[in-house]
Amino acid sequence: MLPVGKATRELAGRGCRVMMCARDRDELSWAERRLGTDGAEVASVACDLTTPDAPAQIMAAVHERFSPLELLVNNAGIIQVGPFDALREEDFRRAMETMLFAPLRLTTAALPDLRQAESGNNWAKSPAPFDDRPTWDNWNKKKK
Repeated sequence: MLPVGKATRELAGRGCRVMMCARDRDELSWAERRLGTDGAEVASVACDLTTPDAPAQIMAAVHERFSPLELLVNNAGIIQVGPFDALREEDFRRAMETMLFAPLRLTTAALPDLRQAESGNNWAKSPAPFDDRPTWDNWNKKKK
């Protein structure tokens, strides 16, 4: 199941309206129900962030449900574990597409809303600031 991350729970708990995105509709429905039981206003859109139309699809869902976007948390990621020589170039390209180019496209699509947001610069590159697990330390170093 799609984990409902600490950042998502924290933002929803603070009264933020949350739009989630993932490839699996069933997992998103589960996450919506889990957050909804706490009274959060949550919606989701099923899509693959690596597809060119994903940013427009997400922004359309945000505008239809919440309008406008005020905060963007880019948290898409994949991981391959193994010796370096066991990984193929395709593995690295998939990781770069998911963790670099997809957030770049989504951020670009979100910029008009973010520029109008009352609180100014509202872009978080990972949920790590909300998470106190030691494993995030290495993640933060890679994402900075």
